[in-house]
Amino acid sequence: MAMKKKYRSYSYYPSQRKKKIKINKVRFTLFILSCLLILSGIGFGLKLILTDKVDVSLALTDDLNPKEGESLYRLSLSWEPLKKDAYKEIQININDKSYVLDNTATGFDVDLSAPNTDYKITFQARRKGLFFSKKVKDVIRTFADNERIEQSIADLKIKDHVLLFSHALKKTKEMKFDSEEIRYEIIDVINQSVIEGDVTIKSEDREEVNLQVEIPIEKLVQAPVLALRMRMEINNHTLSIPVQVNKGSQVFKGLDGYELLPQSDNLILVNKDLPHLNYKNHQFYAESLHLNIGTTDILTYQLVDASRNIIVDEAYLEGGNKAIELADLKEGNYVVKLNDLPLYTDEVLSEQWYCILRNGVANHVTLKSENGLLYLIVRSVKEVPEDVYDILIDPGHGGLDGGTVAGELTEANEALKLSKYIASRLEDHGLKVKLTRTEDVDPAGPGKSDYGKSPFYDEGRVEQVYRYQTKYMISNHLNSFNESLEGFEVYSSVINDDDWSSRVSTALKEAGQDPRDSVKSEFRSSEGSYKKYFVCRGSSYEEKYGCLNDSLDYLYIIRETGGALSQSSELVEHNNSYDSIPHYGSETLLIEYAYLDNPKDYKEWIADWKSWGEAVVKATVEYLGVKYQK
Repeated sequence: MAMKKKYRSYSYYPSQRKKKIKINKVRFTLFILSCLLILSGIGFGLKLILTDKVDVSLALTDDLNPKEGESLYRLSLSWEPLKKDAYKEIQININDKSYVLDNTATGFDVDLSAPNTDYKITFQARRKGLFFSKKVKDVIRTFADNERIEQSIADLKIKDHVLLFSHALKKTKEMKFDSEEIRYEIIDVINQSVIEGDVTIKSEDREEVNLQVEIPIEKLVQAPVLALRMRMEINNHTLSIPVQVNKGSQVFKGLDGYELLPQSDNLILVNKDLPHLNYKNHQFYAESLHLNIGTTDILTYQLVDASRNIIVDEAYLEGGNKAIELADLKEGNYVVKLNDLPLYTDEVLSEQWYCILRNGVANHVTLKSENGLLYLIVRSVKEVPEDVYDILIDPGHGGLDGGTVAGELTEANEALKLSKYIASRLEDHGLKVKLTRTEDVDPAGPGKSDYGKSPFYDEGRVEQVYRYQTKYMISNHLNSFNESLEGFEVYSSVINDDDWSSRVSTALKEAGQDPRDSVKSEFRSSEGSYKKYFVCRGSSYEEKYGCLNDSLDYLYIIRETGGALSQSSELVEHNNSYDSIPHYGSETLLIEYAYLDNPKDYKEWIADWKSWGEAVVKATVEYLGVKYQK
């Protein structure tokens, strides 16, 4: 018989002790697991209670681009208005791109250009405080290039404030839809009011379905533009398609105060009885947008967002660096109005422009036409395309044209030295800068000896403005005049004010250089600042190119780099790659820093050229709204 062991006044068998310890470990483990389950359940329950649920509707348009090989789809997201005091912002991710919207937004549109592609969409309305924000995820696949539902309209008319028409849709194997699920809606494009119509299936077979549609429009009599769309479930996703009309084979009468928007394939009705303005053309100049509406004066401009809020309501100033200012616009899609009136257009527009980089961010602006109206789409980007620049620095002369020569100094070499310094310092401020030349050659290339034409050849100093879409340009020069004059001159365009040029003048004076004296004071607009021009009417320029204004910039580098706004024309004459002047141009300064043939200026240039260049940098970045860094 085994002897019992004693421990703390009681005895037990070793095997019983081990068994008891094992049971206690199991109980403890179960207890911990139970606690964890309870805590996780409480946490999950709290998260459910504290997590929001924002319903998001996704819709994809049919291919909007009729050109083969150039697809364009519009993805639209919409949701109910959020409580402003409960939400911080809205974040939308589409594949690798992120968009952050204000908490007041109720919709978002983005263009997709890749056919047969899956786009992963994530929507999150981010909450304030301790609340959680639930992500809504989905995947939408675009269709094949130029793939669309073939449709035709007949018997279009308006009777007793009801829009009536017959609509035939061709069926395809790739885009399957249920005829009974098709919905029609007419949209007040500006106010985003929507009215649905009644649909009756007249006939249907394997190849085609014919529908009769009736939509009451009495409540939209004050809408300037009405767009007709249909929604259908195709391949398990909602597809929003413009109703299209083949006007080449149809003549529609009896539209009772409305007319079809000319040249548009989509069914868009314009209310003829309401006041409106008509778009003629446009011009991007530096960081502003100019619109031409014919003879009517533009007094104000308004930008209206998707929620019908007027985001911008400003005076429209005619100066080249004024008009619709783009640099400070917030991200969004805006309807453009002028003088509080809608702007109609039947042209197909989609032109992109970039503002300059400020603190690593630039506004990417797209001017688009849609549903007969003009839109500005603004997005913030952290980089611009490789071939797009903020500022172009032009070292005057070069190659066979050395410019002014005095003592051991040649203008072409001195201007290049100065330009490289200015370019480097502007890059220190985060700006994307390009030099028209980096060696002692003509920018258009060695051997281009025709000084009057080479600026317009490929890579010429004028052509580079349009090739690289620069917003601003500085052309650097040194002067001479029989040793009798001294000082600097800053030339700007007659279409601009003196803001930039006067800042440069002031900075040069502070750096120790004086403006030229009054012996040669013609064309002076302010101290040190000049606008050299000639009268266009009756001149040889008018005979060759025509005159938009009475006066024109005399200096070609200022006139020819400003686009149509400054009446540039010679690029078309000398460069076969251009059949018209682009709809954009740069704001250009030409600076004559000193008279090299003047002994005083000659010595001061050698001693102070870098400080004068720094003065131009300081004045320029301050004009552009960039903080100056020494």
